[in-house]
Amino acid sequence: SKRSVTQSSRTTTIAEAFTSGDSIQDIANDFGIKERTVIGNLWKHVQAGDSLDSSRLLGFSGLNQSERQKVLDAMDKLGIDLLRPIYEQFDKSISYDELWIMRLYYASCGINEED
Repeated sequence: SKRSVTQSSRTTTIAEAFTSGDSIQDIANDFGIKERTVIGNLWKHVQAGDSLDSSRLLGFSGLNQSERQKVLDAMDKLGIDLLRPIYEQFDKSISYDELWIMRLYYASCGINEED
């Protein structure tokens, strides 16, 4: 069953700010919220079926190319509903913040491919 995810106006505003070129850090500063909260709002936006510029999302990741590929492979295998199994697969060496960004990227790529 497809979950219908309704976006709050704040989620929409944050997504629009990101789309117009603001960085995650800029948005966090503007709204007086944590970067993780910004990413959470972008996640809601993607879950509602809206896409984000996936290449820009990668710019916020500090992982190298091979680490990113390993994370994406793990997401292929384990899914992206829960990050804990992925976090544990890497013996907690990749932070949840990185996994959040990679999950956003993974989901955005999936949406773009379905168009």
